[in-house]
Amino acid sequence: MAVPSDFQRQLAHELKNHIASLQSASYLLSRHGRDLTAERERKWLGTCDRSIEAMRRLVEQIEQVERALGDGDPGRREGVELRPWLAALADRAGVGEEAADWTWEGVGQPGECWVLPRGAAEEAWPCLFANAARFAEPGTRPTLRIRGRDAGLELEVENAGAGLSAEEVGRLGEPFFQGHNARGRGGAGLGVPLALVWLTRCGGGLGHERPTADRTVFRSWIPAERATAPGA
Repeated sequence: MAVPSDFQRQLAHELKNHIASLQSASYLLSRHGRDLTAERERKWLGTCDRSIEAMRRLVEQIEQVERALGDGDPGRREGVELRPWLAALADRAGVGEEAADWTWEGVGQPGECWVLPRGAAEEAWPCLFANAARFAEPGTRPTLRIRGRDAGLELEVENAGAGLSAEEVGRLGEPFFQGHNARGRGGAGLGVPLALVWLTRCGGGLGHERPTADRTVFRSWIPAERATAPGA
């Protein structure tokens, strides 16, 4: 990952925004919070919850950045049983219950096992799952397709939504960049850059496509091979 020279300044800005929201909500509650069941107070409490969750996620991503820039071997392969492993990654992304209702295609037979760069995939793919949930249009469900291809596994995450403009696509992978479609939907613009660096470090890759005007696809690939048993 190419860490920008103003990384720390942008990071401080993100955290200060969330802290300011918490301070405002806390002040309003202290002045007016006699009945916390009232609609107004519930909104302030909701602001606190969202800001706390955003800061928690940002801190997790900072830790991911540190790991991504470290000296570990992201290409070390381990065996996984595909279906439960993918479900665990959805849980890690915070979309486990939602992902149960997504359209999953081509996940292989029950008990199918693969040997793959597990550490890198476990860092990268939850970022893509979380983005799919965040940016899908209301009332729609993302589609996830996974298949064996070219001595590896290919994962497609597709959802309905405005997506990025042609001008914005060139900035994918830039830390803290968010397109117009992402404004007001949370996040700090670190998910795709983190996914990209982990996938490329293990010998894989990540691409972005707009098959139609209202559909967006992130297609990733990692080197992998079928195994005969879990942990093979």
